[in-house]
Amino acid sequence: MPHNVKGNAMTKPNTKAMTADEIAALPDRAIDFTDIAELDEDFWRRAQIVTPDQTRMNAVRESYASEVMRDALRLTENRERKLAALEAAMARGMNDTGAGRVRDADDVFASLASEIAALPDQMPV
Repeated sequence: MPHNVKGNAMTKPNTKAMTADEIAALPDRAIDFTDIAELDEDFWRRAQIVTPDQTRMNAVRESYASEVMRDALRLTENRERKLAALEAAMARGMNDTGAGRVRDADDVFASLASEIAALPDQMPV
């Protein structure tokens, strides 16, 4: 329980800065509402219901939708470019294999192992 709550009443205003999560965790009785003016009859008599401008909301939705579509198109184009590059690399590999431009995997691994063994024990930092 917060230090400034005793029973059902606040003992003193909270002067410590609090995060939104800390405030949300407080029980209602721990929140000092004394600086909030009461809403009297005059307030309610003058109150008006205001509805949002639907044309503006629609324009925002359309703007947002067009941004989403542009992003989706950009992502699709990027994916298609990557797939085309992958397909081209696969075709080159298949052509190299067909033309006999291949090496045995054991030879490649042995070559790599000897290159790694020739490296200094400690790499400079």
